[in-house]
Amino acid sequence: MSKRIEARTLAFTGIERGSGATCLSVAMANYLAAYEGEKTAHICMSGRAETEALREFEKDKYFTVYGVTYLPLSDPGELPEAFYFVNVKKYDRVIIDLGTLCEKNLSEFKRSDRGYLVGGMMPWQIETVRHRVENFMLSEYNSVGFPIIRNFRFLAFGGSVNERVFKDTNIRLPVIRVPYIEDPLDIKKEQRAFFNKLI
Repeated sequence: MSKRIEARTLAFTGIERGSGATCLSVAMANYLAAYEGEKTAHICMSGRAETEALREFEKDKYFTVYGVTYLPLSDPGELPEAFYFVNVKKYDRVIIDLGTLCEKNLSEFKRSDRGYLVGGMMPWQIETVRHRVENFMLSEYNSVGFPIIRNFRFLAFGGSVNERVFKDTNIRLPVIRVPYIEDPLDIKKEQRAFFNKLI
């Protein structure tokens, strides 16, 4: 492809189980393949291998649906082999679904070129969001005491999307509202601007 890709690995993780990280990661992969013409791989590390449900008749370990190659991993130890595969096959973009944010996947999330933290913004969810961001993501601080959050975005479902979730803290994390996505395998014209903004 002719354009230069700034962020090759895009990682998605949810604040809690069922946050929508898998839906968004699959939708992003399909957007990149269908609308940006990028050779895209999707690595599922959620531990539940939801993307296995997309497999039809292929018997191979990895499979392709609508131009996206899926690599469902049952164990984090398979990740080096998956990355070897995507590097040898020269994929333009690698989408990683890490499942729920936890200690065991935090380093992979921080290692990605761009990370998307997915969660809800309803009033009863805000405290959980703040708590998990503060506990898991704020391990580095700059010289004036502000946390270093490199290339991360918070993708919010529902609620009032603004920075109030992090009021009274030193956290400066962009908050972006997620539009309704009926089918992550079929990105509609009106959803394209959202995904384009994320990359």
